[in-house]
Amino acid sequence: MKKILFVSLFVLAMAGCKKKTEAGAAGESAVAASPECKEAGEHVQELMLQKTKADAPDSEKSAAFGKSRAAADKVAAACTKDKWGPDAVNCVRTTDNFAGCDLTAEQKQVLPVL
Repeated sequence: MKKILFVSLFVLAMAGCKKKTEAGAAGESAVAASPECKEAGEHVQELMLQKTKADAPDSEKSAAFGKSRAAADKVAAACTKDKWGPDAVNCVRTTDNFAGCDLTAEQKQVLPVL
């Protein structure tokens, strides 16, 4: 009886993992960022990493990298999905201060506060 219960739980667990994997793969491939939007995201990441002190502990640097990578991915995905105009994309790609960019309220919400 215990063997049947164990096998049943194992099968259910594997079925749940498969669904999560398929959903994750579909979500990732659904929005492939354009090259310009990727550059905008990478610029955001560089700006965020510049704020990390060179003598900071490795754990702090690692956390900063994770946050900056997540912000870069968020910017690139939103830029591509929402089809940001060339002026907005170019401004985010080239400036260190986004206040000078002509951005919509939605675009400003995606960008991190620097």
